[in-house]
Amino acid sequence: MDEKLEKRDEFIYTVIKERFSVDWARIDTLDGKASGIIGFAGIIISLEGGLGGYLLDKIPKSGSYYLLTSYIFIVGIILLALSIFCALMAYHIKKDWVIVPDPEHLIENYAKKNRKQIDIIRILSWEISKAIKENKKTIDDKVEFIEYSFKFLLLGIAANIIFIYFLLFIT
Repeated sequence: MDEKLEKRDEFIYTVIKERFSVDWARIDTLDGKASGIIGFAGIIISLEGGLGGYLLDKIPKSGSYYLLTSYIFIVGIILLALSIFCALMAYHIKKDWVIVPDPEHLIENYAKKNRKQIDIIRILSWEISKAIKENKKTIDDKVEFIEYSFKFLLLGIAANIIFIYFLLFIT
């Protein structure tokens, strides 16, 4: 009976440990998405700022289209800047990670006290499970900032398309 329990507990430990590894990989993926959005939105802002500003000077300032086009231009830049800000916030979230096991704690409380392997597996499973639960909030915050960033990016791109349309329509 003890052998069945040990195999079960080892299986549970393996599943929990793999889930912990998946969460760490997810964190890297989220950081990659955040940095990708930062780069993409930054390029669009640079192009819009340089080219858009130049093209705005070419529009007759007397018409109502100039005011509307200027407004869309500014809104587009603000939306892209908000996208970058949210992506930076997602990328910045790194301070609250719970990492287990703590090597010193493992050596002092388990190895030096000659605990059974099955007891160590059970305790580690519990500690990793707690770490997954605590890290979930931080991962969810990253996801939320990236979702906002992506939405602002889409809105900023839409504003740029409208801006270009107005420039083509006016000239």
